[in-house]
Amino acid sequence: MIRGNETANHAMAVPNPPVAAFLVAASLLQEGGDLEGEIAVLGRAVEIEPDHGETRRRLAAALSRAGRTGEAEQQYQRAVYIEPGFWLNNYYLGELYSSRGRYDAAVIQARQVVVLAPLFVGGYSNLGVLYSYMGRDDLARETFERSLEEDAVDNYAAFANLGHLYDNEHRYADAAAMFERALTVTDSDYRVWGNLGWSLNFSRGPA
Repeated sequence: MIRGNETANHAMAVPNPPVAAFLVAASLLQEGGDLEGEIAVLGRAVEIEPDHGETRRRLAAALSRAGRTGEAEQQYQRAVYIEPGFWLNNYYLGELYSSRGRYDAAVIQARQVVVLAPLFVGGYSNLGVLYSYMGRDDLARETFERSLEEDAVDNYAAFANLGHLYDNEHRYADAAAMFERALTVTDSDYRVWGNLGWSLNFSRGPA
């Protein structure tokens, strides 16, 4: 680790150092738990190459971990501006908005993710969850079902989330079917097992 830091520091010290040297140094600082050092190095990289999307994105993530969410938002927004067709910037910006309870703003970014990466089923699942948070179960259901059109085999998030929606609508048999399909993808989540038991119990009706 020490030698790696020395190598990165040497690379940054040369005339006109490449941004890649700063990114390596930032990764090493992150591994060592030096968050402020990581932020400082990434900030220097941004000064050297302001239109480098990955650097903006990584700086935003570091700022977010430091609780500096306003600054993180600005960096993510800049990354979106620099790389308008790269969905990952919108995804992370939407996650930041969601973590702050700004669901309307998060939905705007999540919709853009779906437009830019229509085959990424996680985009639909994320959008559906946001609609659920906003109490828009109709749109959430439609979005999860749209996700299943892209992947009806390994789409754990859509199965589990649809199960919750169907449970809330007292469609217990449908909910149980969704939870069972989720468990065929991964059977390690005890909450899904519990939800399945609940749905099966109520789907049978009164004894």
